[in-house]
Amino acid sequence: IGSGNEPGWSLIITSRNIIFVSGYGSITHAYEITKTHFGNTIWHFRSDKPLSMGRLHISVTITKETWSDDMSGESFPFRVEISENFKHYIGIGIIKKSTPLT
Repeated sequence: IGSGNEPGWSLIITSRNIIFVSGYGSITHAYEITKTHFGNTIWHFRSDKPLSMGRLHISVTITKETWSDDMSGESFPFRVEISENFKHYIGIGIIKKSTPLT
């Protein structure tokens, strides 16, 4: 799970899909994961196959490094970077299940 501020966004990655919510919760795009890369401290997910709303693409990189929420100052164990249709977002991440990065 990832999230960020200004503009507010959130991210959920399942075994098959990427769900990205932006616009402070007003816009939701779902994608089928089409490409992955897993390293020791970095994960990369990509999709050019949207499950909703026209021709869109998304790229998500999750890095195991301490990252702070820019509004609360709270630290989290992962940095999340998202590129969706040429817009770039950076925020914090947590992992809800055991993964190779945890």
